[in-house]
Amino acid sequence: MKIALISVAKDDPSGKGPIGFLPLFDGVIVEHQLLWVVQLGAERIIFLSPSMPGALLQYVDQLKDDGVAAEIVRSAADLMQYATATDEVIFIGDGILPRGEFLDILADNDRELIFVVDNAEQYSDFELIDLNHRWLGVATIQASRLAELADVPDDWDVGSALLRVAVQAGARRESITGTAIANGILAFLQNDDHIADFEQKRLRNPERVEGNFLSRFLFQPLQNRLIPKLWRMRSSAIYVKVACVGTGLFGVLAAWFGLTGTALILIFLTSVIQDLSQNLNVHRPVSKGRKWLASGALMLTTLGLVLIVKNESSLSLLWPNIVVLIIVMASLWLAKFRGKDGVLDLIKPDISLIILLLLCFHLLGLFSVGLNVMALFGMAFLIADQIIVSRAEEKRLVSAD
Repeated sequence: MKIALISVAKDDPSGKGPIGFLPLFDGVIVEHQLLWVVQLGAERIIFLSPSMPGALLQYVDQLKDDGVAAEIVRSAADLMQYATATDEVIFIGDGILPRGEFLDILADNDRELIFVVDNAEQYSDFELIDLNHRWLGVATIQASRLAELADVPDDWDVGSALLRVAVQAGARRESITGTAIANGILAFLQNDDHIADFEQKRLRNPERVEGNFLSRFLFQPLQNRLIPKLWRMRSSAIYVKVACVGTGLFGVLAAWFGLTGTALILIFLTSVIQDLSQNLNVHRPVSKGRKWLASGALMLTTLGLVLIVKNESSLSLLWPNIVVLIIVMASLWLAKFRGKDGVLDLIKPDISLIILLLLCFHLLGLFSVGLNVMALFGMAFLIADQIIVSRAEEKRLVSAD
């Protein structure tokens, strides 16, 4: 079993609390670290914290509520009760955010390993190993080595002690070049200045944007401008959630009173705000609160669309149009799991795109026609995607032969 050992032992120099709980645009540092070790297959998360601050206690309680095996230990002597000799331990130091190639290296690794950089003045913040190397704060060791830490005094840095154990055990050194560090393969976040530099680089060089053309060319650029501002606002996540639920409720009310255009605009805004809320927390572990927000937004959107269909349909077409709406929603649900090969990504249907197109048809006085077109659009996407996947599989089988 893989066990992640995340250090939350050091405090921010300005007195803001543990370095691991300094805020980024989309969560706090420790949440990013957690996501990274989970991607590596860690089944148990251990936070090392001599002081056990309230923020960490609350966070671990939240993780446990979400089904994550998480614990807090005060010292090295407490580690062995959560590990067996055959387990593998992945250690990450305070404020260390590995990225990119780190994941690939560790995914293929089956040996004890420490990540190092050449000893140079610009890396003086990293711990010195010898005349040649400095440690980057990431290591993997066998859990049996933890027994050697049992006698480490409580006031010693466990990361440093673990490094010495790994070096003495002959752990392989994976050298990371200065160029790779400059390009962001690892972030060393110890204070607000480090975080500001890190986040500015992230915004200047965003990761690959996924989704259809509406998401790529409208929502994502807009969110890239909003997220830094929201990040600086206290309780911004709560405001976004309230806005999402509020627009959804007003959309349903507008549909109830027969204001189809207004209702579609408000429901469209609900989907946009819900997407913003999701992206604000894109690197965080999914919590029950976010699950309820997504479910609530979907329920309000569906209810609003049902009322709109009722208002826009004659008595003879009401039930046929309800069936068509069900087909539309079903195709949207199925489309979430398709189109991942990138070929049809730009036209992949989602709730925001469908509502926007329905609004256009409504403005032309052709709502019922638009509803049927959306159903055909959804089914055509699924069929085309299946054809592409089948052909790709046939080519793979032919090349394998």
